[in-house]
Amino acid sequence: MTMIFLLSACLQENRTIYSQGTSGEASQADPVVSSMQCFRNEFPYEATEDPDDQDMEELIVMIDGDSASGEYNWIPAYKDQRLGISSGSFQENLIKATYEYQQEGQSATTEIVISIEAEHVTVEGGSSELGLNRTLARVEC
Repeated sequence: MTMIFLLSACLQENRTIYSQGTSGEASQADPVVSSMQCFRNEFPYEATEDPDDQDMEELIVMIDGDSASGEYNWIPAYKDQRLGISSGSFQENLIKATYEYQQEGQSATTEIVISIEAEHVTVEGGSSELGLNRTLARVEC
């Protein structure tokens, strides 16, 4: 699936989306994204001293006009992973999407909202037990 996103990104023209300032107006001084954006958080796994043992959450977003798709994954060092894909609409740095994921051998779907900023992205949605409501830092794709 990731390979499809990477190939798609290479074939698409680059677009620039602008962030909203605190006044709510779009600012062309702060370009946020092109057609593909990546976000990630990594946390050391505290039950071990091995620095390679890390929990990771990642979000890859592809924007094409007024639609968006991507992957949103929680990959802990020693627990069951949550791997999923999303698709939905994009408008004014806001993605409203359906998130389809698998975790602990089960498949489920929930609605999420992704707010894109210059340095991070905020994901909201689903029940609090899912742990989807997160802020992830922008990284190079």
